[in-house]
Amino acid sequence: MWILTQNGKRILSTEGLDEIAVADPAEGKTDFAVMLRRRTDGKPFALGFYAKKERAADVLKEIFEVQSEFYPLKNVDEAGVKLTNIIVPPKVYEMPPDKDLAFAREIAIEKGCSV
Repeated sequence: MWILTQNGKRILSTEGLDEIAVADPAEGKTDFAVMLRRRTDGKPFALGFYAKKERAADVLKEIFEVQSEFYPLKNVDEAGVKLTNIIVPPKVYEMPPDKDLAFAREIAIEKGCSV
């Protein structure tokens, strides 16, 4: 499965990864990150950032649920005879925004503040 990062600047594959996990905020930062780590070299990549750990954990669960889904494909021959069933996993996932941050931006805009 391919995952589009929250900022829309990278598309990362889940093939060859070691894990996707919620990481505590980096030193001097406040946001929790959903991180992908490659199996080959252990290099981490941030998929998205969230103000609350619970929100990051929810996104992680959503990725798991989407990756666990399978979609049936019609598999018929030229005469229309049904062959064996084929199922395929989803191919893409787009990291959602942080609901808390999006809500804060909406309130700021309503109050006439710049964001």
